[in-house]
Amino acid sequence: MDRMRACGACDAGSIPAEGTKGGGAAPLKTAKEPGEKHRPEPYFNFGGRKFFNPMEKTTSKELAHGLLHSLKKFSDHFYEDFGQRAQTILGVKLDEAQSTTLKREIYMMSMWIISKILSPDRKVLDELHKIYLLPHVNQNEINKWLEQKETENLKNALKQDESELNERYAKYYADWDDKSGGNQSILAMTMLEHMFNNGQPDKRFVDARLTFELNAHILGMMKFIIDFRKGYEIID
Repeated sequence: MDRMRACGACDAGSIPAEGTKGGGAAPLKTAKEPGEKHRPEPYFNFGGRKFFNPMEKTTSKELAHGLLHSLKKFSDHFYEDFGQRAQTILGVKLDEAQSTTLKREIYMMSMWIISKILSPDRKVLDELHKIYLLPHVNQNEINKWLEQKETENLKNALKQDESELNERYAKYYADWDDKSGGNQSILAMTMLEHMFNNGQPDKRFVDARLTFELNAHILGMMKFIIDFRKGYEIID
């Protein structure tokens, strides 16, 4: 997991202020001082939607759960929205297995974004990686393993997830260009290769319609995570 936390946080100044379509922060259980009364919970606006932002003290574990909720919201929305348009642009129709791969890669992309932005919060990232499970197989299959206590299958799946996540982190850190500011086209093409072509180059991924939208999503989610993190003081 060390590689997951190796890169320093990106320069917030290079991230555009515009938001991107996606999810929101989960309401967190926050730590309160003895005798402290519950206060009204303020919100902040992101992309025309309101999200919970208590600006209070919290633990690393609680913040990690909130981040996981945000990760799922961002990833699922991007999967439904971008996934359909990308298939039209590429002239392909993904089957069930390919659709699962696309969703997995989007989740890994989101994990990388959070890990890059929150690299100083090592304890939060440790907690996030503990509770993170990629949608690499059908959820019904996971539930079946849990019900039948087939722990070996689940352990093998988790081991595979960790290995592939480390591989993606290494590639995405390598392709992130600090000098390019808001233009991360090389990184976007690398992500597209994994989403749609088993990590192999394809001239179709040079299409600006794909790289621009993916680039905007990456930077928009980074901006959201930065703003979200500012609302909390970690007490452990």
